[in-house]
Amino acid sequence: MALVKCPNCGKEYSEHAEKCPQCGLSYSEAEVRANEKAEKRKAQIKKMGVLACVAGVLCVIACCVFTLKKNYTFSGRHAEVKLNEKWGFIDEKGNEVIPCRYDRTWGFSEGLAKVRLSGKYGFVDEKGKEVVPCRYDYANSFYEGLARVEISGEYGFLDKRGNEVIPCKYDYAYSFSEGLAGVEINGKWGFIDKRGNEVIPCKYDYSNNGYFFSEGLAGVKLNEKCGFIDKKGKEVVPCKYDRAEDFSIDEKRNAYIHEVEYVYE
Repeated sequence: MALVKCPNCGKEYSEHAEKCPQCGLSYSEAEVRANEKAEKRKAQIKKMGVLACVAGVLCVIACCVFTLKKNYTFSGRHAEVKLNEKWGFIDEKGNEVIPCRYDRTWGFSEGLAKVRLSGKYGFVDEKGKEVVPCRYDYANSFYEGLARVEISGEYGFLDKRGNEVIPCKYDYAYSFSEGLAGVEINGKWGFIDKRGNEVIPCKYDYSNNGYFFSEGLAGVKLNEKCGFIDKKGKEVVPCKYDRAEDFSIDEKRNAYIHEVEYVYE
């Protein structure tokens, strides 16, 4: 006796039987049912494939958005963008408000952005106007209304109109903090105000901590010892410590002072 296999359920039965004893379908009916199942499986597989593609695209978009947010965070209404190795700015609608023509750009600070072109630094406003031409060897972003610039190894400060309000004559300078800027001349450090007046004479030694005010006090170094001065130049903490950190912003506002030999990392 020859046996046949039901196309629907796979049960083997006699070829002389009218219907499959397992599923109750004739051989022709079982073939139709089996084809319907196969088509349904194909449709499900196709649907799963489409969903997988969509999921993959969404993942790629999410990664791109994360990268955009990570590397090109909007600074106010603008974001830095790079095209063909050149940098510019777009607005929140994607309009290229400042063309990609610079070798490097930095985010806006106080309404102006630092840019570099052919190895020189300048500043542009939010409309793309080059307020300060790219002619400086280096520049810092604007803080407290002024930007530190360097030309031929000497430092000074610009206002937002590009005027060199403090000439480039210092051996080094820090950006303004609390209205004063630390400057170096002939190996000695002091502080100037925004008019360029030397309010604290350049008599202090170089310090790894830098020269800037925080909480109304600035760390200074004299004869290899550290202390603190106020904005009038008064030595509030005598220069007797081997090292002194900046004043911490806590309830006690204590300085971290180490009266031991310290190797700066």
